[in-house]
Amino acid sequence: MKEDPVVWGIHAGRGGEAHSLFTKGCTLALGWSSVGDLSQIDASRDAFKVKVALVFPEAKSGAVTNYAGVLYRFVHEMKPGDVVVYPAKAERKVYIGEVSGPYEYRPSGDGGFPNRRPVKWLKSLPRSAFKQGALYEIGSALALFQVKNYAEEFLATLSGPPQPSEVDDDETVGLVVEDIERTTDDFILKTLAQDLKGHPLAAFIAHLLNAMGYRTRVSPEGPDGGVDVVAHRDELGFEPPIIKVQVKSTEGSVGDPQVSALYGKVGTQEHGLLITLGTFTNQAKAFAGSKSNLRLIDGEELVDLILAHYEQFDSRYKAILPLRRVYVPAPPNRGQGLACPEEVTNRPSTSECALNQGDCLREQVPATQQPDYDGPTWTADAPSPSPTTAPPARSLRSAPSAPASCPSQVATTAADIGWLAYRRALQK
Repeated sequence: MKEDPVVWGIHAGRGGEAHSLFTKGCTLALGWSSVGDLSQIDASRDAFKVKVALVFPEAKSGAVTNYAGVLYRFVHEMKPGDVVVYPAKAERKVYIGEVSGPYEYRPSGDGGFPNRRPVKWLKSLPRSAFKQGALYEIGSALALFQVKNYAEEFLATLSGPPQPSEVDDDETVGLVVEDIERTTDDFILKTLAQDLKGHPLAAFIAHLLNAMGYRTRVSPEGPDGGVDVVAHRDELGFEPPIIKVQVKSTEGSVGDPQVSALYGKVGTQEHGLLITLGTFTNQAKAFAGSKSNLRLIDGEELVDLILAHYEQFDSRYKAILPLRRVYVPAPPNRGQGLACPEEVTNRPSTSECALNQGDCLREQVPATQQPDYDGPTWTADAPSPSPTTAPPARSLRSAPSAPASCPSQVATTAADIGWLAYRRALQK
């Protein structure tokens, strides 16, 4: 039985500079002209990494690995007879063809794309002919990549017309939103762990509490007696609630001993708040659950608070966590048990709920309900990770911004606790 051919995805430069070369010249092409003739490099990934590192000495190790991998695959893994998929942004079409020849090095002409292979285009179809998940996969940030999850869908178009599917029936839509949210969640937590580790994270949490309407005092760097930040509503810090905050920049699990130690610092008219980039053990959660004036916020919930109050951040922290607002598809199956925008918007503010009532609103939005709510969302200005799948554009969101070459990845955010509760309820 004949195996299906390998399916590759490819982009024509960051801004589609090689589009004419691709479509009219029937040529696949990659840049990296300063690397030279790729056929002169030993046929191993390590050799390609060494060469790329020499040519781009300031590139980070991750970028060197990605660049070398793309070039190596183009020369040594792509074969004549393989299928190639090219999403042409300018035309809003997807070209599907067959690699028809070996690697060639042509150092001049056509805007710096000297690394080439001939291609025979077999079909071009509108983007609407494909499921959202398939479109998301070929929107990879890499210049060249193997299509795996939706290879069969692209191959099927070569044997007949695509089978159109209703947008509401596209099950891949929800998968895309989940992956988009995860992408930005990961970006935010990774940035905080690397760029604000230790005492700087306490200063960031104080700034977040300021954005939520609290006044704060940050303990000096060094031994802090178990309290990193003190938050209060009034100018002098006398009126309750007084909140004593401990911040953990660890990405692991925080246990009962650390939670108990913080609670030992909390007076009868005070509240304790422990924030971590990681998670809490079951014992820690049980202890906190037995104390009405103790609250735990893990990394996942911290991201929710950051996204909800991002617009109030100052320029310094926006530069550390560059996010931008974009539209993402809303969850499918809208119309079941709808919660209207007015009901969502008029719920308690994030600060009131998050610090005083715990998960109070999370239980008010059943996981089976799909509010028809166009809530704001965010996207982060950072290198985009690899994609997966996506839904009908409705809600606004945020995520790390990507280079102009690839579609930005998006992650969720919300302006009010109702939408945040709904988002997390769906994931339970």
